[in-house]
Amino acid sequence: MKFNIILVSIIHRKQNNEILLIKRKREPAKGMWSLPGGVGAFSKTKDPKIAIAKEVYSDFSVKYIDYNFFTMQYIDLPEPTICLYFEGFIDKKPIISGLNTITEIKWFNIKEVIVLELAFEKSDKKVMELYYQKFLS
Repeated sequence: MKFNIILVSIIHRKQNNEILLIKRKREPAKGMWSLPGGVGAFSKTKDPKIAIAKEVYSDFSVKYIDYNFFTMQYIDLPEPTICLYFEGFIDKKPIISGLNTITEIKWFNIKEVIVLELAFEKSDKKVMELYYQKFLS
């Protein structure tokens, strides 16, 4: 069986306990808040850890630092999809450079993200609940 792989970044700002979300510019879930991610960087490298750093840089013109693999989720989209979630920080203020996919970016308190309706509710919500539990421990 063939799977699609999507890379997703949890970008954390510790001083305010915030997570960076994007407002999606295209379908699926156009206009909804989402964790940043995608598949574009896989065209340059097959290593997910390198690809997620490239993805963050291409979307926000910042370096993804102190990041690590966090978890994975299976999503039954039209095609079977595995989402690889990474957690980390960025080195400076992000700007939208992924103009084709992002209309807005905003920092949300981690508690807000848990109750906010997200674009990929089943997978991202579950991951954010896990992240929140880890964050509290």
